[in-house]
Amino acid sequence: TVGWLVAVNRMNHSVLWAHRYSKPLSRSSTNGTTTNVFGSSNRSTMVQYSDLNNRWSPSAPVITRGHVVYTPSDDPHLVCLKLFDGKPAWRISKSTYLYLAGVFGERVVLVGKTAITAVSLTSGTTAWTLPLPPSSGLPSGMGVAAGNHYHLPLSTGQLWTIDLNTGKRLSRLYLPETERPLGNLAMYQGMLLSLNP
Repeated sequence: TVGWLVAVNRMNHSVLWAHRYSKPLSRSSTNGTTTNVFGSSNRSTMVQYSDLNNRWSPSAPVITRGHVVYTPSDDPHLVCLKLFDGKPAWRISKSTYLYLAGVFGERVVLVGKTAITAVSLTSGTTAWTLPLPPSSGLPSGMGVAAGNHYHLPLSTGQLWTIDLNTGKRLSRLYLPETERPLGNLAMYQGMLLSLNP
C-alpha cells in the first residue's frame, strides 16, 4: 500500500525486481515546494464508508503461468507483470469491477456491478463478457470456482453458474423469497457453503 510491488529471492533474500504501480502522493508546502508523503509521520489514512457492492475488494497477488496479477487497493488499475523480471504485461482500469474472481487457465476473471468479464492473462484483452442485468441484482458476495464453472451469488437470491471458458450462463437457481441472499461462497466435499452478513 505504498505504491510498490517487490519480488524477493527467497534463497538469498535479495530484491529481484521492484515495480512502482502508483505514483507517490505529494503535498505542496507554503513555500511552493512539493514533498513526498510516503513515510511521513504527518500522513493519516482514513477509509471512507461505502457499501460492499460499491467499492473494490482487494486480493492478494495471484502468481500463475509466469505472471503476477495484482489488484492494489490504493490504485484504480489492475496490474499484470511478468514474474521473472517484473516488466509490465498489461494494465487495465478497475472501472465498475468489484473484485478479482481469480485466474483460471489463461483467463483473469473480474466480477463487476453490471458484468462479469474475462481478460487474457498474457495480453489483457477481453476474452468474454457476461452482462448482469439490473433485474438480477448486484453480486452479494465472493463467488467460487469448481472445475470449469464459476458460481456467483446475487442480491436477488439468485445463484448463477457460469462456464469459465465461454462466459455463458449455464444455470440460474433461486432461493426462496423468505431467505437472505447468499454471501461469500466456498466448496467443501461437494457442498456449496455460504457465509452471509
